[in-house]
Amino acid sequence: MRKVLKIELIIVVVVIIIAILHPVVSNNIKYSKAEKLMEKGNYSEANDILFDLELDEFRESEKLREICNAHILYGRGEIDMAKYYMSNVNLNILSKKQRRIEKEFIEQIDSEVDDYVEEKDKEKRKYENKVKNGVPFVGMYEKDIDNTKLGTHTSVENQYLNSQNKKYKKIVYAKNYYFKDGDFIIFSAKCVNGMVTWVTDNREKYDEYLKAKKNANKNYHSGSYNPYDSMDDYDDPEDYYYDNMDEYDDYGDAEDDWDDYMDEKD
Repeated sequence: MRKVLKIELIIVVVVIIIAILHPVVSNNIKYSKAEKLMEKGNYSEANDILFDLELDEFRESEKLREICNAHILYGRGEIDMAKYYMSNVNLNILSKKQRRIEKEFIEQIDSEVDDYVEEKDKEKRKYENKVKNGVPFVGMYEKDIDNTKLGTHTSVENQYLNSQNKKYKKIVYAKNYYFKDGDFIIFSAKCVNGMVTWVTDNREKYDEYLKAKKNANKNYHSGSYNPYDSMDDYDDPEDYYYDNMDEYDDYGDAEDDWDDYMDEKD
């Protein structure tokens, strides 16, 4: 009986030890795999493995992820961010082979970063000038929508968009910004995820609208427009004015015509 209990106790102890050591052993295997992937230049896959290890604060997983992120960003053309990540890297935590690779990588970044930053500054100035001196355009940041020569938008409305991502079924909204004169839409811009994705430019039609309105006023003041032709169709001067706004400078002029016509009728 005692022998049986002793065996069972040993089994329990062994199970406990395995349970304690298993995560450590498993993480060590993952860590070694990530190091080998980095040596082969597969930084994206290594980064995925190290992400889980970083949550467990396992060894130098956080530092290795910084190196992986630097390589990933460099591959995207973000050289300044790659330099940022590599600026605090401790090469002593790396294997001899990996240390040599990263030293060469740092030298490569240093040889390119100044030209990159200069070019990026040029692009930024070009963008700012385009915003300041133009109208909203596709690719412009939504935050700059009121910084163009059109000034502040007149109104905005939200629009629900069906997400194309079947996996996450993310709800996406668009914002439609309008620049108006009264009810006339001079310009509109649609923004999705903080970027302008579509514009409608009615400025030429607006110029034609203004010319037509101006000519109508000229015709009225020159006598070619007879305000009394349609007044019998209205019960008050206000309704008459709103239907004939293009013929008057303001409501007062329309009201004067209305009063004159009513006096003549009486």
